[in-house]
Amino acid sequence: MKFLIATLILMTSVQAKFVAPTVPQENSRRCFEKVCSGLSRHECNDRDEVRRVMDACTRQLDLRCIDLAKSKLSSYEYNELNEVLEIVKSCQYVNSNSVYMMQSRLSSYEINDLNEVVRLNDAAYLVQPNCYKQATRHLRSFDIDDLSEVRDIALMCQGTFDSYCYRTYCSRSHDCNDVNEVKNVLRRCVHGPSPQDRRRL
Repeated sequence: MKFLIATLILMTSVQAKFVAPTVPQENSRRCFEKVCSGLSRHECNDRDEVRRVMDACTRQLDLRCIDLAKSKLSSYEYNELNEVLEIVKSCQYVNSNSVYMMQSRLSSYEINDLNEVVRLNDAAYLVQPNCYKQATRHLRSFDIDDLSEVRDIALMCQGTFDSYCYRTYCSRSHDCNDVNEVKNVLRRCVHGPSPQDRRRL
């Protein structure tokens, strides 16, 4: 019976593939307005700066990622264009619900500077919220209470999450309550982008 279940999962996994998230068209414009309105008047006012902002504002799934990043920082850490663009770029193809769940496991000192916030967002790239939620559901709090541990789980979720596959392997409450076990299941149940997919993103 177990062999049959494993075979069915394997067949499903082979057929499954990465599906790119859909970026709302209006988000690029809204992001541009958001970024430039928060900067001093002498920024966002020449062609090169406008181009840089527009480039960073592409691929934004939702703008709450930017707000969540800023909420962890002192205002002086994002009061000039280069710092703001670093945040915005780290939010490309990032779902803010994933970021919120990742942040909620961490104490404030774990993500209180720009580099740490960007590292967390980078790990949330292409992470579907349900993947991170399911992967951490049965883990103990001390398994995911620092930035490196949170990033490790998120990195395994980068791609299209097959929830049926995951539930099949982790059907009982005592299943998938160990980090290494979770990672092994995610390797089977998350379909990351191929090199061709990455070029299209």
